Amino acid sequence: MEEQTDIESKVSPKKKPKWLRALETQSWQAELVISGLAIFGSLQLPTLLNSLVDYCLFNFSEPYMEIFFFLFIYPYFAAAILIFSFITHLILRALWIGMLGLVSVYPNGINPDQDFFSKDYMQKFMKEYPDVNLFNKKLDDLCSTIFAASASIAIVMVMISTTLSLILIIATCINYLFPSLSILRIVLVLGGIFFLISLFASMFNSKNLREKEWVQKIHFPFAQLFGKMVYLFAMRPITYISMIFMTNNKSKNTSMLSLTAIGSIFSFVFAILLVFPLLKQSNMKYFQQENYFSYQTNSSHLKATKYENLFDENPTLITPFIQADIIAATTIKLFIPWLEREQSFADELCGEYVEDKDKEMTRNEMRLDKVKHAVDCSYKYFEISLNGTVLPDLKYYQHHHSSNGTVGFLTYISTKDCLPMENIIKIKSHYKNDEGEMRETEIPFIFEGK
Repeated sequence: MEEQTDIESKVSPKKKPKWLRALETQSWQAELVISGLAIFGSLQLPTLLNSLVDYCLFNFSEPYMEIFFFLFIYPYFAAAILIFSFITHLILRALWIGMLGLVSVYPNGINPDQDFFSKDYMQKFMKEYPDVNLFNKKLDDLCSTIFAASASIAIVMVMISTTLSLILIIATCINYLFPSLSILRIVLVLGGIFFLISLFASMFNSKNLREKEWVQKIHFPFAQLFGKMVYLFAMRPITYISMIFMTNNKSKNTSMLSLTAIGSIFSFVFAILLVFPLLKQSNMKYFQQENYFSYQTNSSHLKATKYENLFDENPTLITPFIQADIIAATTIKLFIPWLEREQSFADELCGEYVEDKDKEMTRNEMRLDKVKHAVDCSYKYFEISLNGTVLPDLKYYQHHHSSNGTVGFLTYISTKDCLPMENIIKIKSHYKNDEGEMRETEIPFIFEGK
């Protein structure tokens, strides 16, 4: 009993300073400014995330790809939630301001003494809509709740992604020390540890356990440890917001478990609907080997990404392409982008580049020697055919394309063997799927030359 009184005395509300009470009543002003800036900033997030996805696609090896797929899901969810919630907040807050202005013009609100409706209708109406000021108060509370909840959810998503990034960094370090352990396996083990900690933290709060003396000794520090591991430096604001929501839930008709389940399912489905358009515009799907392996292989489907003259502004160069869909020149310029994920397959075929320690080379000479090794390997790595005939005498050049500085290999194909009208260039590479099949890309084009 004394312990309970002590707890109540600690959590009893203290008198707020005058400046804080004034700030709380005027918080809508800060909300409007921040919401406007947040809308502008959150609308830029998808572009930034798309650039980060493309960077990871080109600069990391195959073992990282599946991990990146899950790592980037959370920031895209955060971006979708921020965009939708802050736009919703701005609309509702604008409505609230309009309602306040209307009440200032008509301080008595709805006037029941009029000739537009019957007295019976107005009596029933006033019973349903008794006080416009009460409505404004609820609208104000809703706006503030949306603002806090959306910010909290977005921070949670970002912190989870940050935690996954730290796990990936730790896994990379362990893999460097113990190369026999794959990065994916290490990440799965570390992720499994996090999952078990989360599971125990949830179990300790179950009604069957939380009142036991031994659970009470470890529950709080265990939950704090888990929160610090997952939410890092954002733990305190996230904890405050989430605990305020959870401890002020006064629903009597539905159990907390049911509310949590229904809310979680609704939030999950709603978030998927929000994030789907953003994911569709990104190259996230190419983190998965199956999608990257089969990218743009349909010779019956003309895709703009295969023809430089049909490119969108600032395209992501993932698939091989030629200069145009209609060729009239004597030469076809074929560019094959090089992604770091293919390097392990090239090293397996040609051997990993090793610096010749017997030669004292300058940094520039070493760079040229490494480029030569890559170009020499490209002769083995790629097999290019025109209309089913393999072209054995092609010369390859390493090239930085003007679009986003993408690194790849450039080669030139003579059109002397092209057929009138329809032709197909096929590029086979030693990037293989789980079944050991080589990656193939077909580029159909029309030849109008002589």
